[in-house]
Amino acid sequence: MKIKKSKITVFDIIRIIIGLILLYTSIIKALDPLGAAFEIEHKLQILGSLEQLQALVFLFTLLAILLEFVLGVSLIFGLFIHQSIVVSVVVFSIYIPLSYLIAIRNPYYSGLTCNPLDLSNQQMLIRNIILWILSLILLFNRRKIKESKINERLQLSWILTSTLGIMFFILINYSFLPLVDFSCFPRGTDLNQKLEEYFTDVKCYHNYKTKLLYYNKQTRKFKYFKEDHIPWEDTNWVWINTKLIPQRKTVKGALSRFCIVNSLGRDITDSLLHIKEPVLIIVSYDLQRLNVRGFRRTLEFARVFRDQYFPVAYCLTASDQQAVDSIVELTGAYDIEFCFTDPQFLKSLIRANPGIIILKQGVIQRKRHYNLLPDLKKNNFYMLNTK
Repeated sequence: MKIKKSKITVFDIIRIIIGLILLYTSIIKALDPLGAAFEIEHKLQILGSLEQLQALVFLFTLLAILLEFVLGVSLIFGLFIHQSIVVSVVVFSIYIPLSYLIAIRNPYYSGLTCNPLDLSNQQMLIRNIILWILSLILLFNRRKIKESKINERLQLSWILTSTLGIMFFILINYSFLPLVDFSCFPRGTDLNQKLEEYFTDVKCYHNYKTKLLYYNKQTRKFKYFKEDHIPWEDTNWVWINTKLIPQRKTVKGALSRFCIVNSLGRDITDSLLHIKEPVLIIVSYDLQRLNVRGFRRTLEFARVFRDQYFPVAYCLTASDQQAVDSIVELTGAYDIEFCFTDPQFLKSLIRANPGIIILKQGVIQRKRHYNLLPDLKKNNFYMLNTK
C-alpha cells in the first residue's frame, strides 16, 4: 500500500509567510496593548480624526489584534484557507491607503508602540504593499491550494481556543506591565542620554564632502574634483560650481528642547535627572482618564518610599493645572509635587495610568504598575540600605 506524500507548493510557502508575519505582529501588539492603542491614537491625530474616534481607540486596537492573530493562525495551519485568503486581501486593502496617508504626513517612527524592529511609517507602508501583493497571488491561485482535511467544527474550535488564549494574554499585559518591555525606555535606561535620541521626526546631515565642478576650455568637458586635487596651475580649467554631499546622515530628536516644569513654572529637568538618591516618580499622562483607586494605592506606596529614601515624591503629568487641582482634592495628594511634561514621553515611559518609576541619577531602576505595588513595610523593594 502506497502512502501519498503531501507536496508543499510555492503558494503554501507564501501563505505560511503571510501567516507568520501576521502572527508575529499580533503577538507583539498583544504584549503591549496599551502601547498599540497609543500608536493608533497617534495615527488618528495625524489623520485629524481623533475627537470622533477617541472613545473607540482601544476597541479598534483589540479587534485589530484579534483579527491579525486569527488570520495568522488560519493561514499557517490552513484553517478555512479560501476564506482566510479573501479576508487577508480585504485587510491589506484597508491598511494600504491608511498607511499611505500616515506615511505622507509623518514618515518616521513615533516611538509609542511596543515595536522591537522600530519600523517607520514608510516601512510599514512597504510591508503592507508586499503582503497585499502576496495575498493577491494566493487569491488568483486559490484553486491550486488544497483545503484542510480537518473537520470544519474542529477548525472552528481551534480558532475559538486560540482567540480565547490571545484574549487572556492581552488581559494579563493590560492589567500589568508588558511581560517583555520593547518600549523606548526599558529598565536600566539612562534618560539623560536617551532623551537626545527620542522621537525621530527631524533629519539633519553632518560631515559634508565637497566637490568642485570645473570646465576644460581645451577639451570642452566638465569634471568634478575633490578639495585636495583642484587643478590650480592648469589655466585650461575654469571653476563652475561647488557641490556639498552629506557623508553621514544623523537624526535629531524632536525632544531636544524637552523639559520638566514644576507648578511654579521652573525647569527642574537637570536637577531631577541628577539626584543621587533613589527618587520615586508617579507617572500619569492624563489625570482625567486616571484610575482613581490605583492612584490612591500609588500615594500610599509613595509616602512609605519617601519616608525611607528621599523626602520628595513627584508626579509627572501632561494635564493642566485645573485637572491637577481636582485630583488633589479628590485623593488628598497635597504632599506630592506635581510636574508637567510632554504626553508622548509619559506614554512611552510606562504603560500605566498611573505607574511608578524609580530613578537614580536619571537611570530607571524600577517600573511598576499600580496593580503590582509591593508592601514596603514587609520587604525592601529597592534592595538598598536606607541609611
